[in-house]
Amino acid sequence: MPNDKERVSKLSELQDRLQSVDGELGGIEGKLLNLSNAIMDTASEETRKVFVKSADALSAGQSNLEKEKQGVQSQIDQLLSNEKNIEEQLKIIRELIYKIKELEGQERIELRLNLRSQLRRLIRGIRIGTMNIAIFF
Repeated sequence: MPNDKERVSKLSELQDRLQSVDGELGGIEGKLLNLSNAIMDTASEETRKVFVKSADALSAGQSNLEKEKQGVQSQIDQLLSNEKNIEEQLKIIRELIYKIKELEGQERIELRLNLRSQLRRLIRGIRIGTMNIAIFF
């Protein structure tokens, strides 16, 4: 799992790319509208064919950009989801640690074992840097 600075940097980078793709999509939509108007206003069959080819190429580019936008948004959602999941797990662990201080005997032993299990699950999910290497204990 990347540290906070890396996560913020990655989120910022992804959000910048998302804005860029949105801008590119807006430009393509404008060009397609202009080409559509030009096709309707053009009497020459040859010229219309050229405009239609250009519109087809722009539509293909638009489709690729929409796929890229979905991928970038998915990465943003995943980063945000991972952060929330880790925060929830840490909250549970903190609560368990607090409860251990209050318990005695067998209850304390069982809670310590539960805490150890929770910590192991959390640690398994930790990724080192951007290499996504899992740590196992």
